[in-house]
Amino acid sequence: MDRNNFYFESVTRYVQETMCASKKTTTRYLPKVQVEKFKSYMNNEAVTKVACDAGHVRYPKCSVNYPYRSLDGSCNNLGRPLDGSVSDCMLRLLYPDFKDGVSQLRTSANGSPLPNARVLSTHLFGGDDCRSLSTQYTEFHSSLGGLVVGDSGMTLSHDTALRVALPSCDHENIQRVEHPQCSGIPIPSNDPIHQIYPNQSCMHFVRTIPCARCRLGPRMISSSVPAALDLNSVYGVSTAMSDARRTMVGGRLKSQIIKGHEIFAVERTNATGRFRCFEGKCEVSPFDVRNMQLPTAQMFALLFHRNHNNHARKLAKCRPSWSDEQIFQEARRWNIAEYQHCIFSEYLKTLIGRVLSYKFEILPKSTGQFSAYKPNAKLKSVVEFQSTAGRYGHAGLNEDINLIDPITGEKSKISFRDAAKGESIFYEGQVDGAILGQISTPSFETTTFIPFKTFLLDMPERTFGLDLGAIDIQRQRDHGIPGYIYYLKYCQNVVVQRWDDLRRFIQAENIEKLKKYYKNVEDIDLFTGGLYERKIADALVGPTFACIIGITFHNVKYGDRFFYEHGSQVGSFSTKQLNEIKTKTSFASILCKTTKLGKVSRDPLRLLSRTNQFVDCSKFVDIDYQVGVANGN
Repeated sequence: MDRNNFYFESVTRYVQETMCASKKTTTRYLPKVQVEKFKSYMNNEAVTKVACDAGHVRYPKCSVNYPYRSLDGSCNNLGRPLDGSVSDCMLRLLYPDFKDGVSQLRTSANGSPLPNARVLSTHLFGGDDCRSLSTQYTEFHSSLGGLVVGDSGMTLSHDTALRVALPSCDHENIQRVEHPQCSGIPIPSNDPIHQIYPNQSCMHFVRTIPCARCRLGPRMISSSVPAALDLNSVYGVSTAMSDARRTMVGGRLKSQIIKGHEIFAVERTNATGRFRCFEGKCEVSPFDVRNMQLPTAQMFALLFHRNHNNHARKLAKCRPSWSDEQIFQEARRWNIAEYQHCIFSEYLKTLIGRVLSYKFEILPKSTGQFSAYKPNAKLKSVVEFQSTAGRYGHAGLNEDINLIDPITGEKSKISFRDAAKGESIFYEGQVDGAILGQISTPSFETTTFIPFKTFLLDMPERTFGLDLGAIDIQRQRDHGIPGYIYYLKYCQNVVVQRWDDLRRFIQAENIEKLKKYYKNVEDIDLFTGGLYERKIADALVGPTFACIIGITFHNVKYGDRFFYEHGSQVGSFSTKQLNEIKTKTSFASILCKTTKLGKVSRDPLRLLSRTNQFVDCSKFVDIDYQVGVANGN
C-alpha cells in the first residue's frame, strides 16, 4: 500500500475512534468529507506525504479532435478524463462491507468469523467427481471468458504489484511475513489437500492494492487496466508496454514465424527479471500481468495480435503514404472494433440471455444504425463483476488443454501443471491444434463445482497447493463485497429475511447445503449465492449474476466514447465502414483470418450441430478497406 492509502486509512480509523463513528457513518459519510479544506490543520510533512493539495491529481491534456483511444484509458470521457483509466477506482454497486468499516475482512452478521474459504470451496464447490459436459457450448466459450473479464478490469495483489515476496503462510523453509496485507487461508487438519501436500497448513493469499485517493472512508479497489474493452492484453496499457510490442515499421506488432505459424513472444522469467525475446534477441520487458496468464488466455491475445497485423498489412497497401504511427493506430482501431462486435453480438447474450441483453441494451443495432455515446454513463470497472459475477466461468474450466492435430486429427492433452508443455503450444506451432480442440470439445457444465482444488497455475516445482474456489471467496471478502441477499434487493428488489425467502432463486436442497456452513442468511457470500442460483432459461448464469454482468457491459458500451458502434464522435466509423464490420465480422471469420485451419464451425462458441457445421474459410469475405478509413477519408 502506498503512503497515500496508508495515511488516509489511518486517519479514517482515528476519526472513527475519536468521533465514535458507526460503521455506516464510516462507510457512507466520511468519503463525502472534503479533506482539502482541512489542509491548514496538517503539518507540512503530512501534506507532503499525502500530496492532498488541489494540484495532486494530474489530469491529462485531452485533444477533442484526436480520433484514437489512449493506451491507458485516459481522455475517454472528456469531462472526467481519468474515468476508466489505469489505476482508477472501480465502481461499487453497493457500499462496501468491511468489519471495521475501513478495510478489515467482512464478518458474520453476529460478529463471528465467516466460514473458512477453503472449507466452503471443498464442500460447496466440490464433491462432483463426474462433471457433466455442456450440451451447448465449447471450450472456446469457457476460455474466452478469461480474456473478456481481464480486458475490462484487473486487480493486483500487493506482492505482484510491488514485486516483493510477501509469504502469508509458513511453509518448509519459508517463514510467514507479519504484514497487514497478508491474509492466508487456514487449512483444516482433515483437509484432503494433505494427501498431496502433507505439511501445508495455510494457503497463500495477499490482499489487493487499493486505489490511491485523497478521501476518508473505506478501502476502494484499483484497476490496473482500462475499463473499456480495448484489447489491452494485446497492446499494453502504457507507451512503454506498447513500444516493446511494436516493430515501428508498417504499423505492425512484433511477430516471429515458428514452424510456419506467426507467434508473439511468450514472456519468460528468470532470476534476474522478466524478458521478452524476439528473433533470438531478449530485452527486459515492461511489467504486465497479462503476460502471466494461462496459455488459453494468451491464445486469444495471439489471435487478435495476428488480426492487428493483418489489418496493418492491408492498410499499408491502401494507404502507402501513411506513417507507421498512422497505420498502427488505424489497425488497432479496426481490430478493437472487430473484437467488440464479436463480444457484443455473439458472446454476451449467451451469458445473460436474450431478454436481459435487450433490457440492458447491449446487443448491436441493425445494419446501417449507430448507437449513441452517453457521457454520463460510468465507464469504470465494476468491483462486483471483477470479484464475483465475472468469475462464474471458473465452474466451466478444464484442468487440461485439448488439442486436435489439424492434419491427422490426432487428439492429445496438455495439463496446466506442465509449464513447459503449456509454452510449447506457441513454440511448437500447436496454436491451431489448440484452437481446433477448443471449438470441437464441449466445455464443462457451469454448475457449483469449481476445479483447480490443489493447484492454480502451471508451476511444477511448487510444493504447496492453491484452491481457485477458495481464492474466489477470499478475494471478494478482500474487496469488501456485501452478502448475496443485499444484491437480491439491489437487482430484484427482493428483501430476504429468512432462509425460506431464498426459494424463489435457489433450490430447496441447495438452501439446506448453504445452511450447514453459513450461520445466518445474511452471511452468504455473493459468489456462493450467485453460483447456487437457478439459471435463467437461455443463459449460463442466474438472475443476480446476470444483473451485474448486464450493468457492467451497459456501462462498457455506452460509457466508451470510442465504442465501435457509436456515431457522431470524432473516432466514429462511417456508415459503410460500420456495415463492413457488422456484416463480415464474427468469431468464425476471425479464426479464419488468424489461423491456417481452412475450416471452422460457423459459431465457435457453440457445439457442432445440424445448424452449426464446419464452414470453409473461403466463404468469409474480408473487410473492404476501399470504403475509407478514419471517418471515411
